[in-house]
Amino acid sequence: MLKAERRLIEGIVGRLKDNPSLAAWDNSNEVDNLRPPRNHEVARRWMEEIYRAIRRIDLEHPITLGIHQEDLEYDKGFRVQEITAYVDFPRMHGYSIFSPWGRIP
Repeated sequence: MLKAERRLIEGIVGRLKDNPSLAAWDNSNEVDNLRPPRNHEVARRWMEEIYRAIRRIDLEHPITLGIHQEDLEYDKGFRVQEITAYVDFPRMHGYSIFSPWGRIP
Protein backbone atom coordinates (compact mmCIF):
# COMPACT_ATOMS: atom_id res chain seq x y z
CA MET A 1 0.00 0.00 0.00
CA LEU A 2 2.78 2.45 0.85
CA LYS A 3 4.37 1.84 -2.53
CA ALA A 4 1.13 2.86 -4.25
CA GLU A 5 0.77 5.89 -1.98
CA ARG A 6 4.33 7.00 -2.76
CA ARG A 7 3.64 6.74 -6.50
CA LEU A 8 0.46 8.77 -6.07
CA ILE A 9 2.35 11.41 -4.08
CA GLU A 10 5.12 11.58 -6.68
CA GLY A 11 2.59 12.14 -9.45
CA ILE A 12 0.32 14.62 -7.70
CA VAL A 13 2.87 16.61 -5.71
CA GLY A 14 5.31 16.68 -8.60
CA ARG A 15 2.67 18.01 -10.94
CA LEU A 16 0.93 20.50 -8.66
CA LYS A 17 3.65 21.85 -6.35
CA ASP A 18 4.16 24.97 -8.47
CA ASN A 19 0.46 25.74 -8.85
CA PRO A 20 -0.16 29.22 -7.40
CA SER A 21 -3.54 28.09 -6.03
CA LEU A 22 -1.98 25.44 -3.79
CA ALA A 23 -2.09 26.37 -0.11
CA ALA A 24 -1.10 23.10 1.59
CA TRP A 25 -1.00 19.32 1.26
CA ASP A 26 -3.65 17.39 3.20
CA ASN A 27 -2.38 13.85 3.54
CA SER A 28 -5.58 12.36 4.97
CA ASN A 29 -9.07 13.00 6.21
CA GLU A 30 -9.86 10.93 9.30
CA VAL A 31 -8.03 7.96 7.81
CA ASP A 32 -8.43 5.90 10.99
CA ASN A 33 -12.22 5.94 10.53
CA LEU A 34 -11.72 3.97 7.33
CA ARG A 35 -9.17 1.48 8.62
CA PRO A 36 -7.51 2.00 11.98
CA PRO A 37 -3.83 1.05 12.11
CA ARG A 38 -2.79 -2.00 14.14
CA ASN A 39 -1.14 0.26 16.72
CA HIS A 40 0.24 3.75 17.18
CA GLU A 41 3.70 2.78 15.89
CA VAL A 42 2.20 1.72 12.54
CA ALA A 43 0.33 5.05 12.40
CA ARG A 44 3.49 6.98 13.28
CA ARG A 45 5.55 5.21 10.59
CA TRP A 46 2.81 5.87 8.00
CA MET A 47 2.71 9.57 8.88
CA GLU A 48 6.49 9.80 8.70
CA GLU A 49 6.63 8.03 5.32
CA ILE A 50 3.92 10.23 3.79
CA TYR A 51 5.49 13.41 5.21
CA ARG A 52 8.94 12.50 3.87
CA ALA A 53 7.55 11.52 0.46
CA ILE A 54 5.93 14.93 0.11
CA ARG A 55 9.00 16.77 1.43
CA ARG A 56 11.30 15.03 -1.05
CA ILE A 57 9.38 16.85 -3.79
CA ASP A 58 8.03 20.01 -2.18
CA LEU A 59 9.87 21.83 0.60
CA GLU A 60 7.68 24.92 0.42
CA HIS A 61 4.04 24.07 1.09
CA PRO A 62 2.81 23.11 4.55
CA ILE A 63 1.46 19.63 5.24
CA THR A 64 -1.57 18.83 7.36
CA LEU A 65 -3.57 15.82 8.48
CA GLY A 66 -7.15 15.79 9.71
CA ILE A 67 -8.15 13.62 12.63
CA HIS A 68 -11.47 13.02 14.32
CA GLN A 69 -12.32 13.91 17.91
CA GLU A 70 -12.47 10.17 18.69
CA ASP A 71 -8.67 10.23 18.46
CA LEU A 72 -8.75 12.19 21.72
CA GLU A 73 -11.30 9.92 23.36
CA TYR A 74 -9.94 6.52 22.26
CA ASP A 75 -6.59 5.14 21.18
CA LYS A 76 -7.24 4.57 17.49
CA GLY A 77 -3.56 4.68 16.59
CA PHE A 78 -3.15 8.33 15.65
CA ARG A 79 -1.93 10.15 18.73
CA VAL A 80 -2.02 13.93 18.75
CA GLN A 81 1.41 14.22 20.38
CA GLU A 82 2.91 12.13 17.54
CA ILE A 83 0.98 13.76 14.70
CA THR A 84 2.57 17.14 15.33
CA ALA A 85 6.01 15.77 14.40
CA TYR A 86 4.83 15.02 10.84
CA VAL A 87 2.60 17.96 9.97
CA ASP A 88 3.04 21.69 9.87
CA PHE A 89 -0.42 22.26 11.30
CA PRO A 90 -2.71 19.53 12.66
CA ARG A 91 -6.47 19.73 12.20
CA MET A 92 -9.07 18.37 14.57
CA HIS A 93 -12.55 17.64 13.25
CA GLY A 94 -15.05 17.96 16.05
CA TYR A 95 -18.59 16.67 15.61
CA SER A 96 -20.72 17.11 18.69
CA ILE A 97 -23.33 14.61 17.48
CA PHE A 98 -20.76 11.80 17.70
CA SER A 99 -19.75 12.55 21.27
CA PRO A 100 -21.86 11.76 24.32
CA TRP A 101 -20.63 14.91 26.09
CA GLY A 102 -21.66 16.98 23.07
CA ARG A 103 -25.32 15.95 23.39
CA ILE A 104 -25.78 17.55 26.80
CA PRO A 105 -28.11 20.55 26.43
